[in-house]
Amino acid sequence: MVRDNPNEGLESLKKKIKRDVGIECSLHKVFRAKKYALELVRGEVAKEYERLYDYCETVVKTNRRSTMILKVDRSLTPPVLQRVYCCLSGLRDGFLDGCRPIIGLDGCFLKGIFKGQLLTAVGRDGNDNLYPIAYAYVEIEKFDTWEWFLSMLIRDIGSHDERGWTFISDRQKGLIQAVSSVAPNAEHIFCLRHMYNNFKKSFKGEELKRLFWRAASTYNVNKHLKVMAEIQQLHIGARELPVIQMFEWMRRKIIARIQVKREGMERFKGTVCPNIMKKIDTQTALSRNCHAIWGSGETYEVMHGLDNHVVVLDEHHCSCGMFQMVGYPCCHAIAAMGFHRKEVEDYVNSYLKKDVYLRVYSHSINPIPGMHDFEESSLGKVSAPKVKIGVGRPKKKRIRDGNDIGGTSGPRKGLTHTCSICGELGHNKAGHNKHRRQSEVPLQFEDEGVPPSPSILISSISI
Repeated sequence: MVRDNPNEGLESLKKKIKRDVGIECSLHKVFRAKKYALELVRGEVAKEYERLYDYCETVVKTNRRSTMILKVDRSLTPPVLQRVYCCLSGLRDGFLDGCRPIIGLDGCFLKGIFKGQLLTAVGRDGNDNLYPIAYAYVEIEKFDTWEWFLSMLIRDIGSHDERGWTFISDRQKGLIQAVSSVAPNAEHIFCLRHMYNNFKKSFKGEELKRLFWRAASTYNVNKHLKVMAEIQQLHIGARELPVIQMFEWMRRKIIARIQVKREGMERFKGTVCPNIMKKIDTQTALSRNCHAIWGSGETYEVMHGLDNHVVVLDEHHCSCGMFQMVGYPCCHAIAAMGFHRKEVEDYVNSYLKKDVYLRVYSHSINPIPGMHDFEESSLGKVSAPKVKIGVGRPKKKRIRDGNDIGGTSGPRKGLTHTCSICGELGHNKAGHNKHRRQSEVPLQFEDEGVPPSPSILISSISI
């Protein structure tokens, strides 16, 4: 049962053992049994690391022009793994062929026996879906590892001066410094979700939250500054696998994803990607409230409610800021096109069209044989990273923040605690001693010169 579903929960396994074998086990015993079973299924994890050089050579041989970089600590014998970088040629070529020059960077911790971090670089395809570019295993997320990863990435996809990259990430300090070091002239912007986590520490309340997202979602600079002024006034699964199995799990998922995306788009009849067409349909519905006045050439003045906007169709420009930012017409531009019965699809950026999308997913990734057929590398064997085993059950869940779906790891609002020692409400067992000390404060008397009797003090403690 563990072989079929390695991620099955302990409670479910406990019930199956009771049903199939007739033995009642504690959760701790089920945990140990599952851990032992996983080691049998996955083999001896440490020995798998010895084949890393063989794995890298096999990937490069089966997928020409792919990049596999292995960094080890050669001061130890045998060398100990530090980092692995992978950029498959099919992913790189597809990204360069038809994705916008925007790269998202992020990292996550690994849950297996040998800890570490997985760093990833992703883009956006023409249908507004994520597109993987490269990934790497590193020992820890810091400036040195991010700089190493970005240096490998830039070497594969070209420098900022050639391509004009824009990077999106969280505000992790090592990452910010690494982007400035590797691509100093590149634009580096931050994920709104992480920006809001920092924002709400100083600006609390639902009204400020609403204004933050208003300021972030507007396409017009003047409107953005206006909302910011209002804010100022108010102020006042795969991660448990060893490296080779993890990389192979990701590669197989990517192979299947490429085929599904390509076949799905080939069946689509339009010229603009379907997700983009849904957004254009929304803007088309809004354009019914707009009235266009033709100026001259490709210039129009569009009235939308109490606002006026200037649209220049041949420059793909609207004074609201949306047309030039998202790559498809806003409601004002669509109203201007309707004045002369122009086709909306003719003014959609080529990155968002079906032919470019298919060009992105035309690059395939070749299959790789199993470990028994890996190429024999002359570089020797690699040892697994050193493991520091802490006390207690290892943590496998990341610390959640207030914006995560499903709540946070903090105390739940509206929950009344009951102490298991004294039975009183308002505190739990951990806070019993503190509550008792607070209740032992002597009562105050009007006549300060007369000390209270012991009997009064005893009665005040029991109150």
